Order: sequence, then structure tokens, then C-alpha cells
Amino acid sequence: MAICAEICGAEHWTEMEEFGEAKQEWLATFLVLEHGIPSHDRFRRVFMLLDNIELKGVFVDWISAAVSLREGTLVNVDGKNLCAAKRRGRGEKP
Repeated sequence: MAICAEICGAEHWTEMEEFGEAKQEWLATFLVLEHGIPSHDRFRRVFMLLDNIELKGVFVDWISAAVSLREGTLVNVDGKNLCAAKRRGRGEKP
């Protein structure tokens, strides 16, 4: 749920909670939500308990198994290039 919220632009724990509430019906198609959507405090507490380095390794392994890309392939995550975000007139890239 947190990863989906992050991909959709959530930047704060409250936004993760709001995402969950807005998408609860969809999330329930593949998650057991016995106690409903976690509160923003729950998201914060869980992430504070995680080892950042371990989480990064597990995440990279998970994505690597799910997506096959050639070495050196660039993946735009934030969409700025797709939206042509740049300093117009200066020819600068985002």
C-alpha cells in the first residue's frame, strides 16, 4: 500500500493514509484489510522500525525480479521528463 501511494505521489504519512482510504476497494482485491486502512501514525511507526539498507536491497531485488531491463536503461520515476519540466529558454534538462 505504501509503495503504491508513493508511486502515486504521496510524500507524507498522512497522504499514504488518504491514498489507502481513497483506494480501499481496489486494495481489498489483493490485501486482507481486516482492520481497515492503517493510520498515518502506523505507517510512520512501521517505517521507523525498518532497516533502510535492508529495505533498499529487498526492494531492488523485488523490482529486478519483476522487471527485466538492459544494463544502463534509464527509468524515469517522477515523470518530470514526460511533462517537459525544464527551464524554458535555457535549454536545461530537469
